[in-house]
Amino acid sequence: DIEQIKQSLEEISWVRKASIRRAFPDSLAINLEEQQTLARWNKQMLVNRYGEVFSADTEQNLPEFFGPDGTSSEVAIYFDYFNKQLAMVDLYVEKIKLTPRYAWQLSLTNGVVLELGRENLEQRMARFIEAYPYSLAVEQGRFKYVDLRYRNGFAVGGLARQG
Repeated sequence: DIEQIKQSLEEISWVRKASIRRAFPDSLAINLEEQQTLARWNKQMLVNRYGEVFSADTEQNLPEFFGPDGTSSEVAIYFDYFNKQLAMVDLYVEKIKLTPRYAWQLSLTNGVVLELGRENLEQRMARFIEAYPYSLAVEQGRFKYVDLRYRNGFAVGGLARQG
């Protein structure tokens, strides 16, 4: 039964999709698509490049995604968007969190946390990208978070005292 074989193959944790067809005269042609891991999802699962959640064992060092059930696709899309924007200032997302209230929070590779909130994400990210090279990069290591939820600016918090 080809359908039963297909289902059995797709139950294997690292198989995303399986396709099977009969090959003349007496064999089967099997094609398997492997899961391509993008990140960890809520510390327990994994997310593939399509934003689909799956379970498998891995020792890979992966970005971490957190969010309500059913939001993995949206988080994966925004992860890609945020990383493309942040690459302009040589930063990347290490952890992305979508809260139950649908507010976005990013932990960056330089240790800084960005609070983006729930709306105007593109504008807020653009404001950060524009200001970073001229002000925030100079003070890197002296602050812990940037709150971009303000209408016309941002706040920097967790400042370390200077010498």
